[in-house]
Amino acid sequence: MFGYHCSFYHHLDDSGPMQLMVATDLSIHAAWILLAAFVISVLYEIYRATVKKNISKYDNWNNFLKQNVLLYVADAIVIALLFLRISWAPVVALVFCIVLIGIGIFYYSPRILLARQPSRIDWLENTLYLGLIFSAATVLVYALVI
Repeated sequence: MFGYHCSFYHHLDDSGPMQLMVATDLSIHAAWILLAAFVISVLYEIYRATVKKNISKYDNWNNFLKQNVLLYVADAIVIALLFLRISWAPVVALVFCIVLIGIGIFYYSPRILLARQPSRIDWLENTLYLGLIFSAATVLVYALVI
């Protein structure tokens, strides 16, 4: 139609290499989305530990090192697995995203965010971070079902 041909659509129903390539490409897209969320989170938490130091008990370097470093190490491992195109990485990343979404909705937002006396930047970061994690999870589901 309209004189444009895309080989992606032509091979969509095949179960051969093209389908694997599409799933792998989607996993790489999810890795980039997770990397963006990771960078936003790190910058925001550094901002809270420095500029907003001691506004709440969560805004200091001790808390940053105790709570966030392990999360960021896990983030880095999951992202690296996706970039390395490990066959089981999308499943691990999807589970990781679901856990992060649950923590964000049921723990972070009602407990930590509200304790921080949030301003617009706090709400923006929270919404953007969770939105990116949700987007990555959606892309991973799609990568796993095609």
